[in-house]
Amino acid sequence: MVKAGRVPKHPPLRAFCEQTEKRIKRRQSKKDESGRSALIKLSKLQKDFLKNVLQELSIAGVETTQCELAYDGIRSIDAALAAHILILVQNRYEKWIKEGSNAVRSRTGIFQSISGLVTKLLPLAKDQIVLFQREDRQSEYDPGPIITLRLSSQLQQRVAHLCLLAYENRLPYVTSELKGSDFAWSVRYVDTPGSCASVNTLLCVSNQDIWLQCEVRRIWDSRPDRFDTVHLPIQQLVPAELLPKSKIELPAVVPQVKVRPFADRLRALKKVEHIYDSLVATLYDMERGIPDDRLALADRLWFGEGDSGPFLSARRAWRKMEERLEIWEMSLEAEKAELCRDVLGIEKGDIVILKSQGQMVRTRIDGASIYLYDSEMCFRIWGTRFRKDGTLGKRQDSFLLHVENDAK
Repeated sequence: MVKAGRVPKHPPLRAFCEQTEKRIKRRQSKKDESGRSALIKLSKLQKDFLKNVLQELSIAGVETTQCELAYDGIRSIDAALAAHILILVQNRYEKWIKEGSNAVRSRTGIFQSISGLVTKLLPLAKDQIVLFQREDRQSEYDPGPIITLRLSSQLQQRVAHLCLLAYENRLPYVTSELKGSDFAWSVRYVDTPGSCASVNTLLCVSNQDIWLQCEVRRIWDSRPDRFDTVHLPIQQLVPAELLPKSKIELPAVVPQVKVRPFADRLRALKKVEHIYDSLVATLYDMERGIPDDRLALADRLWFGEGDSGPFLSARRAWRKMEERLEIWEMSLEAEKAELCRDVLGIEKGDIVILKSQGQMVRTRIDGASIYLYDSEMCFRIWGTRFRKDGTLGKRQDSFLLHVENDAK
């Protein structure tokens, strides 16, 4: 409405068009109440591939009604279905090209379209998939082949079972073959099609991590390329209730009855640690005492020898002792970790519940050690805390459990 004698700020038709355009963009940017994604535009070729996927999934008995197509793309889609489509389109597109189904016959721009379709589907399925990169990458700008793993509920239960096998049998890790519907390789559409004679993938699960063992055979190279992917914490991929380990509740003060059976080991540990500390202090005093050039001058003046005099020889002997002390330190830390396992019943990777600042905290143990004093001892535990929603967080915490030291 414009008052008499006034000129509108914008022409009515242009203002109406701008308001309509803003309203459409605002509607497209919103997500509906079911958590489905906004409109994703696809080219005609990408839409043809998507129709092929939906047809195959429907024949296989997968519910596809949660994917609503528009004339120019995807109006809305469920994350689990998007993950299923993402895997299938990477594994089957070469077959569809050869069959020429649904007007997918021209090879011009096909591989760019596949790569673009995968890029558009990845954000839609980010909660249902995991991307594994090569661990020994030569350059951060060249990630190498990327394996997409669909984290379905069946796969999560399978990973939990493998974790239980590794934990109960004290195995470093357990391997299992993956089904074709669970994973896909980026080499199928990033590299030249047909360049890979075969790709093999094994799922590896320990009581702490999950990763993939891969083998790629190129047509022009008879030697297979074998590598491992990066390791991911299993607690970030599998719900805590599916993991086989029971939660261990630790007391605020460790009873002496748990410590008494290990009194001899604790006394021996205390003596060895005292000797180790003395040697380290002596080595430090030697290093900062007299420089090497002064020792060499003393050898020449007193013994008539240069680099082979007794003073420099003694200095070299002490430096060789430093390497042995590093091995000694590692042995001491391993013995402390074993004592924590024997006394408290915990080890690296266990999930424990303990009290911190008046609140019960659930933590995944990353390490444990023992501090021995003259009249008491305590256990130090450090690890990663779980969030309130049950997922593993990033916050690192350290806890002390005190106990009177009977092992004097």
